[in-house]
Amino acid sequence: MVPQGAKLSDNTLLGVYSCSPAYMADQSTYLGSPAFLMENRKQWEDKQTAKPLSRSSTKSQKQHRDRTYAPPLYLWSTRLLFNLIKIAIFPFCGWASLLLFIFLRSILYPLGESSSGVAYVFVVWAIGLLAILLTTLSIIISCILAKWLLVGRYTAGQHPMYSTFIWRVEWVYEFELVCERVAFIFQGSPYIIWMLRAYGMRIGRNVFLYNNFPGEFDLISIGDGATISRSVIQTHLYEDRMFKTGPILVGPGVAVDHGIVLYNSEMAEGSSLAPVSLVMRGERIEPFQRHFGLPSIPAVVPPPPKGSKELCALREVALDALREVARAELRYHEAARVRSRIHVDDEMARCTDDIGADIESFGRGEAKAESSWGGSTEAMRSERLARARGRLSAERAQREV
Repeated sequence: MVPQGAKLSDNTLLGVYSCSPAYMADQSTYLGSPAFLMENRKQWEDKQTAKPLSRSSTKSQKQHRDRTYAPPLYLWSTRLLFNLIKIAIFPFCGWASLLLFIFLRSILYPLGESSSGVAYVFVVWAIGLLAILLTTLSIIISCILAKWLLVGRYTAGQHPMYSTFIWRVEWVYEFELVCERVAFIFQGSPYIIWMLRAYGMRIGRNVFLYNNFPGEFDLISIGDGATISRSVIQTHLYEDRMFKTGPILVGPGVAVDHGIVLYNSEMAEGSSLAPVSLVMRGERIEPFQRHFGLPSIPAVVPPPPKGSKELCALREVALDALREVARAELRYHEAARVRSRIHVDDEMARCTDDIGADIESFGRGEAKAESSWGGSTEAMRSERLARARGRLSAERAQREV
């Protein structure tokens, strides 16, 4: 960001996420917010004089910069041709995907002609979705094949701007832009991880990636359980028109959100990077350490207050006592549940015996219905039947409880 009224001189460099000072002198480099002056970076130098080359260099000195600042006409013309093709890649992929969708839908459309009514509508929708899916897969596979055919496997190194490697990389970047937009719906899902693995990135298990689509995939290694969300994993930089690449190692359990990690850096196991923070080139974040800032620095954890060890010990003793009380309550409730179950079984057996005896007595009383005390026996039978029904109702209620 450049505030209002700031002045930037010639040949200055302002770093990413940085806010420029009020005045930047010639050949100066600033980084941070607020920005601070950095040492001059290594420049493309004349091998004989060991001094930075200028625009007024002699013909012999310009030999060393023919692929950086002063390319010959044939290199300039070749780059122009490559750039024209690069501009056409994105619209070409768009038109090709549209034509492929129309072609696939025309092939699949006859499959729904045998349907009618509501089924016909569903079949037409299914054919359209299938054509979209096949078109998407075709575009993704084509972009991945373009990377392997044009560049192959990325390796650490440096290349001048006017070289065929750079131009082929720019072509691959255009295909990656197409793939990134087509596969945006897969961000945050396992499908994007499978896609990046096909590009050559080494990704562990249980990794979450969201809105991350780096350039040089083969130079990135991500460990198990890492989380990278809306961050920039930058495996290359242009310095004095030299394209420099390097590896980035992200360890297991690392967390990065809205951050930037430059090449030749490493984030060890369990480390994390705060939002709007930058890991400089060649830096290493130690295990289980949190960094923040621009450039990032280790987070300072305040010392524990005086007497905190005794408080922690008392807290552990109290927690152990609470856990023991909870275990005792569980044992008590389990024993009570067992006793209740045994008591219910005994009551059920006793009630069953009483009901059987009542029924048996009822049968004998029926046989003596003609006796002299028949009236009193009939009353007794009714009383016993009522008592048996009451016991059965109580037993059903107890079973429900």
